[in-house]
Amino acid sequence: MPKVSVVVPAYNATAYIRECLDSLRAQTLQDIEVIMINDGSTDADLPGGGTLAIMQEYAECDERFRVIDKPNSGYGANINRGFSEATGEYLGILESDDFAEPDFLETLYTLAKEHDLDIVRGRFCYYWSTPEVRNEVPGYIDHAPEGVLMDTGSLAASPTSADREPYFAMPAIWSALYRASLIREHGITCLETPGASYQDTGFNLKAWMCAHRVMFTHKVLVHYRQDNEASSIHSPGKVYTICDEFAEVDRWIAEEHPEMAAPMGPVLAKKRWDSYEWNFGRVGSEFKREFAERWRDEFAPIARAGLVNTPLFTVTMHRMLQVLLRDVDLFVEWRTPLPAGASFSEKLHHKFVTWRALSSTR
Repeated sequence: MPKVSVVVPAYNATAYIRECLDSLRAQTLQDIEVIMINDGSTDADLPGGGTLAIMQEYAECDERFRVIDKPNSGYGANINRGFSEATGEYLGILESDDFAEPDFLETLYTLAKEHDLDIVRGRFCYYWSTPEVRNEVPGYIDHAPEGVLMDTGSLAASPTSADREPYFAMPAIWSALYRASLIREHGITCLETPGASYQDTGFNLKAWMCAHRVMFTHKVLVHYRQDNEASSIHSPGKVYTICDEFAEVDRWIAEEHPEMAAPMGPVLAKKRWDSYEWNFGRVGSEFKREFAERWRDEFAPIARAGLVNTPLFTVTMHRMLQVLLRDVDLFVEWRTPLPAGASFSEKLHHKFVTWRALSSTR
């Protein structure tokens, strides 16, 4: 049994996959298994070979690497397939356009064994290769204490402790290792929606809810590529994918872990709010109103249940929620940023809209 199995899902990834796979070959932890998944790539005719040919090249020269060639089915299905075939003690992911520091796996595995962890997670940096190489370290996990043993699966016993902090970090499931037995015993899987849209959200939440021994390190271990990051969502099929993730978590709790419903209610309400606010900022302007309506419809019963009446929801969030529930059009106009180069009259109007929104919550 290898110490760690790493799944590398890829679709038409010739531009970056060599850097990704080279970083895994260079890992200081040698006892690993790398499962490369070709998700129906269509780039076989490219000069020098496409994604599948590159994967086969690495598998031929390193027995730790193996290829799964399958029809296109999306990110979630790829992770589920890779984890189902993995033989390692711990499971990890490295996306085909990212790359890792040489001690990525050794750092996390050493912590996992030393503290008998269910999940161990490192830090990452945003990475750009053009127009010049640039790395930026986000502060998303600074609030999750480093080197502290946490029990994210026991919020009923400690609802205000640091154990809930990992829930509010960026999912980033590719910067962590998961005990294989945890994943399998609890049936933790990704939602198999098409493409690659937030399938890490549901997986991440399920994993935290089942884990009892969790630790973070703030050492930067993964370079998360941003060169091809879209600034907004203009595909109708992707507007509600984040909603699908929370619907799946709701289903999973109701059908498989009803004991988690009460203690997780306030935490999931806050996480849902954060995720929907972020998604609202990314969807194209043509979808903002209809997404806001979905947001309102989902939060009306959450608010009636009192799940927002906790210290997790700030005064600003409560004001936003009040406007959202009362007047979707005003909410959309208020929360939609002005375009670059907005005129004086546009700026003045937006200030008036902001005044109207805030006045309505007093």
